[in-house]
Amino acid sequence: MNKNLQRGLIGLCAGAVLVVAGIWGYQKFDASIQDYDVTITPPMLNADGASSAMLEVRLISRFGNSLNVGVLPHPPTVEIVEGKELVKVIPMGDGLRYRLVAQFQTGDVLVRVKIYGVPAPIEAKLHLTPSLADANQNGYPDVLDLSSQSDRQAFRRWFTTIAAGQLTHLDDRWHDRDCAGLIRYCYREALKRHDNAWLASRRYLRDPSIPDVQKYNYPNVPFVGTKVFKVGRKAEGIVRKISAATPAQHQHSNDILAQFSEFAEAARLKDNSLGFVSRSPLEALPGDVIFYLNDTESDWPYHTMIWLGNGMTVYHTGPDGNNPGIVKKLSLAQLRQHPNPRWHPVESNPYFLGFYRWRILL
Repeated sequence: MNKNLQRGLIGLCAGAVLVVAGIWGYQKFDASIQDYDVTITPPMLNADGASSAMLEVRLISRFGNSLNVGVLPHPPTVEIVEGKELVKVIPMGDGLRYRLVAQFQTGDVLVRVKIYGVPAPIEAKLHLTPSLADANQNGYPDVLDLSSQSDRQAFRRWFTTIAAGQLTHLDDRWHDRDCAGLIRYCYREALKRHDNAWLASRRYLRDPSIPDVQKYNYPNVPFVGTKVFKVGRKAEGIVRKISAATPAQHQHSNDILAQFSEFAEAARLKDNSLGFVSRSPLEALPGDVIFYLNDTESDWPYHTMIWLGNGMTVYHTGPDGNNPGIVKKLSLAQLRQHPNPRWHPVESNPYFLGFYRWRILL
């Protein structure tokens, strides 16, 4: 090997060593944390049960590069200090990123991150806004729909159980005692959390072991709170989602919210809170509501009954003068024999409007 080639190889090797040493030195020098950052992207989500944001803890080196969690003796700790019920937290496995999945309640989520060696914790916020999407086109935002079969079944069972319970024990908390008042009362109570305190004063219920609705519980109902009855016209154009809090979107949200109320008379319930199913009991489910046209009473143009299933109904007769009325249980067979044909539950009777279903179940 000639000397020039030998010198060239030596120089090449020396250069390679210098490059490797430089890279090693750079990495070693750049391995210490110079700065840190905590971000939530995006900072605002629809409270629709599906949208998500990424919480990222960024460890920044001397040269502005992102470091992995291995440079710390302990991974950062992430704590939801406000709004724990608003999101589901999913660790991404690298110790620095977490997926925050929106639930159905609106509000603010405050996250506190503690990083080893940093004296004060770092906080970040996520804001959950109402989602007005109406994919089912039932006139109710999807966040109010009981989308799981288990929740729909739990609601039906509580609704009918509470209604039947009024046959023997009128609940003191039920104040608007008429036919529509019964279905409003049972609707609200069916959506509640039936804990020991709730059950303690309702020991007359035949089956208090029914599971609760899981998606939400009255009065903490997404978007509407205690205004669970829709009283306005079916809103057009509520299919779109709100993803940013612009003034126009706030106005749209307010317009939709204005259509809901804590009270709704029978006509409003029929047209807005329930949807027509059928005039045949074969297509009805327990918890559906039967409507009759009652044009002989201008103050009570509709009469309602709760369908219990198995051919049975329960309803409040409504007040009549000084008579406050009572809760009764009748079968469809008994109603067909009613001396007044306007109460016959048959398709040929124009006063029998049929079976209606709560829109959150449609």
